[in-house]
Amino acid sequence: MNEPILFSIVQFNYLRLLTRQLFICSCLLLTAVLFCKKGNAQKVLVTGKYLPRVEHALTIVGHYEPDLYADVIRQSFIQLGEIPDQPGTSFCILEDIASSRALWIMLSPVRLRDATDLSIASVIVHEAMHLRYNLAMKHDPTWVTDAAARHLEHTTIYNYQLFFLKRVGATREEIEGVKGVMRSLSIPVIQP
Repeated sequence: MNEPILFSIVQFNYLRLLTRQLFICSCLLLTAVLFCKKGNAQKVLVTGKYLPRVEHALTIVGHYEPDLYADVIRQSFIQLGEIPDQPGTSFCILEDIASSRALWIMLSPVRLRDATDLSIASVIVHEAMHLRYNLAMKHDPTWVTDAAARHLEHTTIYNYQLFFLKRVGATREEIEGVKGVMRSLSIPVIQP
């Protein structure tokens, strides 16, 4: 006799949790729309002292990488975010929510503190290229995502980030910073 009541309580709690998650997603999307500075450009969810620097970095990316900017960055939400056990790591997310796609570029506030606008631009290019890979993977059912494929993806993207930094006139220190990360991840430097 208690089993149907217990099942009803579990079912009710599950529905309550699901409703709460949908409400939170709706609030996040509403917040994103309210904080968007430009209706026809990327959605920058950065405020305070970092906003002018991120906007300047986006201008740099738009000038030097117009295709990547138009294809990926313009459709992305850009905000500050961290992986709790990996402070200083920027990352990207490709989400399918309610039959629509959301692209996120999360910039680490720890890295932004000391980074130049050119370095921020290169991180945006790096993460946008990961999103481009992920978008291509969604359309290709034969895409392989094993460790070797991820290593090749990182090799390509990190080397392109170096190429980008050289094109925009980054300092030797900025370029060596990326090379240091590459060495720590055992990623070969292909660019001279």
